[in-house]
Amino acid sequence: MTASPHSPNLDQRMLSILRNVHAGACVVLVALGVTVLTGWAGGVELLKSIGPNFDAMRANTAFAFLVAGITLWLLRENNDRALKSQRFPRVGGAIVAAIGMLTLCEYLTRWNLGIDQLLFLDVDSSFKSPPGRETFNAAVGFTLAGAALLMLETRIAQWLAAATALPALCQQSVTFMRRRHSKGRLRL
Repeated sequence: MTASPHSPNLDQRMLSILRNVHAGACVVLVALGVTVLTGWAGGVELLKSIGPNFDAMRANTAFAFLVAGITLWLLRENNDRALKSQRFPRVGGAIVAAIGMLTLCEYLTRWNLGIDQLLFLDVDSSFKSPPGRETFNAAVGFTLAGAALLMLETRIAQWLAAATALPALCQQSVTFMRRRHSKGRLRL
């Protein structure tokens, strides 16, 4: 017996698939952040990058991915209600947004706030931006993603959270594909 398009079973299957995708995205974000931060802590260049044609991911970028992954995990629908009501999901969204906004301020004002070297000393000066600073595009993406994480807690603003997250995802995807197909190395 097959389910019709309006069948409750189809809705449950789709919901189950979306929950699995959500959980998988959380695991990938956390694993990526932990792996890259481990590379920075141990000085292992191979772990700082996501592939041979990629430059080292900046520590702030990896930390933002880690915090975003943990925050999304805590905001899961089937998560314990008491855990959801804790402050960490809001703090996590604020941290991700702050990393992005402070980095944008550094780019726009050409003022070094020192956040780029906060976690690890980065002496790589082979780029136009100061050592340790994530790219402008990453800063925009984390600002939007952090704002979306902050808004997910409110029922009224859930549509706005999705509208904020979509441009961040599209912007990062276009940047990734453009740089992946260019002759240069991808910098995260």
